[in-house]
Amino acid sequence: MDKTTVRIRIIAALGMNSRQYRNFTRALFELWATVIARQQNLLLESITTNISLWHWYIDEFELVERRFYNENSAYIDSLLDAAILNDVLISMAEEIEEIYPSVLIKMYCNENDDY
Repeated sequence: MDKTTVRIRIIAALGMNSRQYRNFTRALFELWATVIARQQNLLLESITTNISLWHWYIDEFELVERRFYNENSAYIDSLLDAAILNDVLISMAEEIEEIYPSVLIKMYCNENDDY
Protein backbone atom coordinates (compact mmCIF):
# COMPACT_ATOMS: atom_id res chain seq x y z
CA MET A 1 0.00 0.00 0.00
CA ASP A 2 1.41 3.40 -0.93
CA LYS A 3 2.16 6.07 1.67
CA THR A 4 -0.72 8.32 0.59
CA THR A 5 -3.28 5.57 1.11
CA VAL A 6 -1.74 4.70 4.47
CA ARG A 7 -1.92 8.34 5.53
CA ILE A 8 -5.54 8.71 4.37
CA ARG A 9 -6.55 5.67 6.41
CA ILE A 10 -4.68 6.92 9.48
CA ILE A 11 -6.29 10.36 9.19
CA ALA A 12 -9.74 8.78 8.97
CA ALA A 13 -9.06 6.48 11.93
CA LEU A 14 -7.93 9.44 14.04
CA GLY A 15 -11.09 11.34 13.14
CA MET A 16 -9.14 14.23 11.66
CA ASN A 17 -9.15 16.08 8.39
CA SER A 18 -5.93 16.61 6.42
CA ARG A 19 -5.30 20.07 7.90
CA GLN A 20 -5.75 18.80 11.45
CA TYR A 21 -3.39 15.93 10.72
CA ARG A 22 -0.82 18.33 9.24
CA ASN A 23 -1.05 20.44 12.41
CA PHE A 24 -0.77 17.28 14.51
CA THR A 25 2.40 16.30 12.63
CA ARG A 26 3.80 19.82 13.00
CA ALA A 27 3.12 19.75 16.74
CA LEU A 28 5.05 16.49 17.01
CA PHE A 29 7.91 18.10 15.07
CA GLU A 30 7.88 21.04 17.48
CA LEU A 31 8.11 18.63 20.42
CA TRP A 32 10.99 16.81 18.75
CA ALA A 33 12.72 20.14 18.08
CA THR A 34 12.32 21.15 21.73
CA VAL A 35 14.03 17.95 22.87
CA ILE A 36 16.87 18.38 20.37
CA ALA A 37 17.32 22.08 21.20
CA ARG A 38 17.61 21.23 24.88
CA GLN A 39 19.98 18.28 24.32
CA GLN A 40 22.21 20.13 21.86
CA ASN A 41 21.98 23.56 23.54
CA LEU A 42 20.59 25.21 20.39
CA LEU A 43 17.99 27.87 19.81
CA LEU A 44 14.61 26.29 19.23
CA GLU A 45 13.88 28.74 16.41
CA SER A 46 16.95 27.62 14.48
CA ILE A 47 15.49 24.12 14.38
CA THR A 48 11.78 24.83 13.93
CA THR A 49 12.26 27.29 11.08
CA ASN A 50 14.63 25.09 9.09
CA ILE A 51 12.96 23.50 6.07
CA SER A 52 15.64 20.80 5.70
CA LEU A 53 15.06 19.62 9.26
CA TRP A 54 11.30 19.67 8.69
CA HIS A 55 11.73 17.48 5.59
CA TRP A 56 14.02 15.13 7.50
CA TYR A 57 11.41 14.84 10.25
CA ILE A 58 8.63 14.14 7.73
CA ASP A 59 10.75 11.37 6.18
CA GLU A 60 11.19 9.81 9.62
CA PHE A 61 7.52 10.31 10.45
CA GLU A 62 6.51 8.48 7.26
CA LEU A 63 8.43 5.46 8.55
CA VAL A 64 6.50 5.74 11.81
CA GLU A 65 3.22 6.00 9.90
CA ARG A 66 4.02 2.86 7.91
CA ARG A 67 4.94 0.89 11.03
CA PHE A 68 1.91 2.25 12.90
CA TYR A 69 -0.36 1.14 10.08
CA ASN A 70 1.26 -2.28 9.72
CA GLU A 71 1.01 -2.98 13.44
CA ASN A 72 -2.49 -1.54 13.93
CA SER A 73 -4.25 -1.95 10.58
CA ALA A 74 -7.05 -4.08 12.03
CA TYR A 75 -7.93 -1.27 14.44
CA ILE A 76 -7.36 1.49 11.90
CA ASP A 77 -9.49 -0.13 9.21
CA SER A 78 -12.33 -0.81 11.63
CA LEU A 79 -12.24 2.82 12.83
CA LEU A 80 -12.16 1.91 16.51
CA ASP A 81 -11.34 4.33 19.33
CA ALA A 82 -9.54 7.31 17.77
CA ALA A 83 -8.14 8.49 21.12
CA ILE A 84 -6.34 5.21 21.70
CA LEU A 85 -4.94 5.18 18.17
CA ASN A 86 -3.84 8.80 18.65
CA ASP A 87 -1.95 7.87 21.82
CA VAL A 88 -0.28 4.91 20.10
CA LEU A 89 0.84 7.05 17.15
CA ILE A 90 2.22 9.75 19.47
CA SER A 91 4.09 7.09 21.43
CA MET A 92 5.62 5.70 18.26
CA ALA A 93 6.54 9.18 17.00
CA GLU A 94 8.38 9.85 20.26
CA GLU A 95 10.94 7.31 19.10
CA ILE A 96 12.17 9.94 16.63
CA GLU A 97 13.36 11.93 19.67
CA GLU A 98 16.10 9.34 20.07
CA ILE A 99 17.66 10.28 16.73
CA TYR A 100 18.58 13.48 14.99
CA PRO A 101 20.39 14.44 11.79
CA SER A 102 23.68 15.67 13.24
CA VAL A 103 25.00 16.81 9.86
CA LEU A 104 21.92 18.95 9.18
CA ILE A 105 21.98 20.33 12.72
CA LYS A 106 25.63 21.35 12.31
CA MET A 107 24.97 22.85 8.89
CA TYR A 108 21.92 24.90 9.78
CA CYS A 109 21.90 25.54 13.52
CA ASN A 110 24.56 27.88 14.80
CA GLU A 111 25.63 26.84 18.29
CA ASN A 112 26.93 30.37 18.87
CA ASP A 113 23.56 32.03 18.30
CA ASP A 114 22.16 33.79 21.30
CA TYR A 115 19.10 35.84 21.93
